[in-house]
Amino acid sequence: MSLAKALSAPSTAGLRLHTGKVASIQTGSISVEFSGNTTATPNVRYLSTYAPQVGDYVMALHTGPPRSQGGGDWLVLGTVGATRPIFSGYASASQSLAVGQNLIAIDTVVVDTTSGFYGATHQYGISAAGVYRASGQFKIGATASSVEVSIYHNGILVKRGNQENSQAEYSGSVVSALVVCAVGDAIQLYGYVGTATATQIDYLGEDCYLDVEMVS
Repeated sequence: MSLAKALSAPSTAGLRLHTGKVASIQTGSISVEFSGNTTATPNVRYLSTYAPQVGDYVMALHTGPPRSQGGGDWLVLGTVGATRPIFSGYASASQSLAVGQNLIAIDTVVVDTTSGFYGATHQYGISAAGVYRASGQFKIGATASSVEVSIYHNGILVKRGNQENSQAEYSGSVVSALVVCAVGDAIQLYGYVGTATATQIDYLGEDCYLDVEMVS
């Protein structure tokens, strides 16, 4: 989980968790980069059980309002890994589609920096809490009265893409969403078709795909 992104506005509503990247290490303290290209150096502490390394993505607890942009009181709880969670995968096989919502069988991994993809359930599993950008495309290889793609979070609809009506073969829909995730959550791609005549997806790597990356 990339705790390298903290809000630059003052925090007055209690404790807040953020992600950030360790930029440098000083005696007894570290410097953490947050979103907006700001670096928090004043009052940044870390637990004795964590040995910081430059480049680590860490989880930090904001314990007090900043006195200046990027400043304030921060307690780094530990690393969430040296690699930011990034996933890209696509459907590589034909898939029969029923009228209504269909889980798209993403089955081929292009990149998965944290090994979060579960092929059996065609979902990306979250290993670090944070805000994720999920985007994808659903494209059919037959005709349908309507076509629409959606991002699902833990089996619940989050965002719908554009709906294409009375569409012919090779029609598609795209979607993008910001999703707040906890450890153990799952992100999936669903495609909607309005008629049973759409019996297959267009299954080249550039046609039915799901991309997920941590942004904060």
